Order: sequence, then C-alpha cells, then structure tokens
Amino acid sequence: MLTTEKFNEIFREHYHSLKLYARRFLSDSDAAGDIVQDVFYNLWKMRKDFHPRDSMKSYLFSAVYYKCLNYLKHEKLLFNHNETTINVNDEFRRFYVDEIINYQENLFTDDSKAQIKSAVDDLPDQCQRIFLLSRKFGLKNREIADFLEISLKVVEKQISKALKLMRSHLKVAR
Repeated sequence: MLTTEKFNEIFREHYHSLKLYARRFLSDSDAAGDIVQDVFYNLWKMRKDFHPRDSMKSYLFSAVYYKCLNYLKHEKLLFNHNETTINVNDEFRRFYVDEIINYQENLFTDDSKAQIKSAVDDLPDQCQRIFLLSRKFGLKNREIADFLEISLKVVEKQISKALKLMRSHLKVAR
C-alpha cells in the first residue's frame, strides 16, 4: 500500500526527471507533462494494491516510455487521418466543384443573365443594396442590418420586396 506521504515523496523525487525523459520522445512539453501526470494519476488510483516488481523508479520510467509510445502512435493515426481527409477534400474540389461551377454557369443563358441583371438594376437603391449584400456577397440578414445600421425587419422586408419585384420583372421579360 502506498501512503499519501510516500506518494508525495515519489512525486517530488521523480516528476522532473520523468518529464525530461518524456521530452526525449515528444517535442511538445505540455504533452510530456500530461503523460507524466497521467502516470502519477494512475499510480494514485491503484495505490492500495500497488506493489511494483522492480524498483519504483524503473516502474515509473517504463510507464512513461509506454505512454509516450502510445501518444506517438495516436498522433501518427491522427496525422494519417488528416492527410486522408485533406486528400479526399482535394479530390472532391478538383472533380466535383469544377463540375458544379460549370453547371451553374451554363444554367443561365446570356439572355437570362441579362434579364436578371436588368431586374436587379431596376430595384430601388436601398432594396438593390440589401439584395446584393444578401445574394451576391452572402451576408446574413443580421450582418446586413448591422452593416447598414438599420433594423432586421427592414432588411427582411427589403429582400422580400426585391424578390417580388424581380419575379414580376422576369415574368414580363419572358
């Protein structure tokens, strides 16, 4: 059985050297400290039944060594996963985003693009400004309200008005 006094003595005696030992394997000082603390935490949890076969020092250094190896394996797995994710995302962008952009560009003929531009140009100034901030620049209604220093209700009404006017303008243009 490990008493509180004995545990504190072991902690004071070995913590610094164990952290330096962990740093030999890990470049991250915080991770090294966390591993050493974890070893001491586990020692504290099993203090009632703990009887090391070898010396306490060799037990602690072995525990830190194996925790460092596990940490490095975990980091390698995370790195490989992130690399895979990045590669998958790059492939997605390369093959699908280009297709989507081409599809959207071809969706509207030059004539319909001109009609939409004309409909936007015909909107009242404030209505046009709010509509473009929303649709062209992708701002949310709250962001537009803050940017233009107007109420959220005004933004919502102006966007509704813009959509209604554009619908009617585009129906007439057909």
